[in-house]
Amino acid sequence: MDENPTENEAYIESKLGPTNTDGYPDILFIKTPDQKSTKNRVHLDLRPTNQLEEVERLEKIGATRIEIGQSSYSETTWIVMADPEGNEFCILKALG
Repeated sequence: MDENPTENEAYIESKLGPTNTDGYPDILFIKTPDQKSTKNRVHLDLRPTNQLEEVERLEKIGATRIEIGQSSYSETTWIVMADPEGNEFCILKALG
């Protein structure tokens, strides 16, 4: 396996934040030669302290908001985004 991170691997590792030291598990991303062709097999939901600030921060570093039908539901509280390679993830509203 190539030890040099791809552009997307570097994006995920360096831009989404520091490694957790609070007891939560680390997430490891494995590079594959396959191109994305359908819906992701794994979907991440991130729950920041401030949803809109986190969305703005992610947009500044290359993520984009995407529409997958969530806006048709008035009770939707999450924002769907995609990384630079099109992998979807959601930014959830803070608890409480």
